[in-house]
Amino acid sequence: MDYWYRRAAIVLWAKADHERILCRHNFPAACGEFAKLAAAGGKGPAFMRLGRAIIEEYPGSRPLAGGLSSIVRDPAGHPFHIILSAIARAGSEDLLECFLEAAGTGSFELCDSKLWRKLIRVFGVGAFDNLCKILVEEGVDNNRRALFQYLDAIHGSKAGGTRAEDIASRLAGLSPALNQPSIVRLHAGTPDSREEARVLLCASHHLKNDVARTAATAFLEADGSVAYIRNTLRFLSSPPRANRWSFQTRLHPRCSNLQRRSSRQR
Repeated sequence: MDYWYRRAAIVLWAKADHERILCRHNFPAACGEFAKLAAAGGKGPAFMRLGRAIIEEYPGSRPLAGGLSSIVRDPAGHPFHIILSAIARAGSEDLLECFLEAAGTGSFELCDSKLWRKLIRVFGVGAFDNLCKILVEEGVDNNRRALFQYLDAIHGSKAGGTRAEDIASRLAGLSPALNQPSIVRLHAGTPDSREEARVLLCASHHLKNDVARTAATAFLEADGSVAYIRNTLRFLSSPPRANRWSFQTRLHPRCSNLQRRSSRQR
């Protein structure tokens, strides 16, 4: 006869260790709880304890479950986004400083311009000067996504003038991302070159010297954005009636044929 034994274990731990154990064994759940506490005000001791525990356990530049391709498709669902959004919502400068030290520059590949704007609106541009300095020192090409997204957030800000000028000048000297294999762009999290060109074009007023302007023009021409803009807006330089016909014909050839028939019937 076989005997089967069913066993259960009851695990007890000190209340002071709750946040640390939660982060270690279920990090995504800890991030979700952190976001809820931030939405509820984010000022209590429970919020600060959980925030410090999350920062201590944050994986930083280590590989994360799901792969880089899934992170690029949905960066807002990544713990990095959740943590920084919660810190910004609570306005906690202490947690921000600790997280910037713990996260590592590689994590900021996941920081899009929308999140940058939120952080800058709460903490100001100066809070990230040291981080941007490190990103530039590590190599503009290595951190191109993070820097393009940051430039997209600050190019219209008066407070970011000097920093935007420096970053725009450095990014203008890069080759367009379109020259890289598509699989490299996907896994590196590099945005499409049209997006980079848009940011560079919007920040072009920060390019003060001829060298930077020449480099930016070469960037736009190499990636085809100048030709794209000329072809798209070419109809604006034509007479109004010609504009209408050429624009409609380009959208759909049948559109102009239908209008010609209707004018003949009249």
